[in-house]
Amino acid sequence: MIISNLITAKVNLLAGIAIGVSLAILAKKIKKQNICNKEKENKTTE
Repeated sequence: MIISNLITAKVNLLAGIAIGVSLAILAKKIKKQNICNKEKENKTTE
């Protein structure tokens, strides 16, 4: 029982880290797209 609990805890931890990393990468991509869109808007308004 103890070993299986440790395994599930490790799996949950790894899954949490993986989700956190993927969310961080997505957030960076979204920020970059927003910056690019703002630059394009600024160029068109000039």
